[in-house]
Amino acid sequence: MRSDVLLRRLQSLDIELTPCGDELHFNAPKGALTPELLQEMKTHKQELLAMLRYGIPTARLYPYLGKAVKVPSGEGILWQVFADRVGVVIGGKVRFYKQEEINQ
Repeated sequence: MRSDVLLRRLQSLDIELTPCGDELHFNAPKGALTPELLQEMKTHKQELLAMLRYGIPTARLYPYLGKAVKVPSGEGILWQVFADRVGVVIGGKVRFYKQEEINQ
């Protein structure tokens, strides 16, 4: 399950998620959180944390940190993701792009 779909599923079940540092705290109605959903939360923890902190568009890039991505001026290594832009290392220098300019 994609992390954005998982977040919407959890919200539809009234499961509240709260980022707390590197931990993901949750409050769920009795019986709402199945073992399968808990495993999905563990699997997608970093993406869920990012979505809760920065929104879904930002979170889609987190799995690509440290990996090659395509940008308008070529290809580089995704270095940092901010709420409104991303940093990409190209030729030893960091360049900033809008999120929508990044292709995985």
